Amino acid sequence: MPVNFYFDAPVHRAIAVGLRLRGVKVLTAREDDNSSASDEISSQISVGYAVQELEIYAKLGEPEEFLNQVFFL
Repeated sequence: MPVNFYFDAPVHRAIAVGLRLRGVKVLTAREDDNSSASDEISSQISVGYAVQELEIYAKLGEPEEFLNQVFFL
């Protein structure tokens, strides 16, 4: 079963878009009406690198491996 992502702000919108284009399910706090911060704050890593790494987690990881955890990129 693939891993889905819930992104809190600040996550650059291009990361969510890039993952969606690769078939990864993503929901942002902004889309969920659960955030007052902007998703447009600059990332400390490149968008391309973030998309590549998160795609691997999503497609190769098991949901149980990520249960009740928060990851900061």
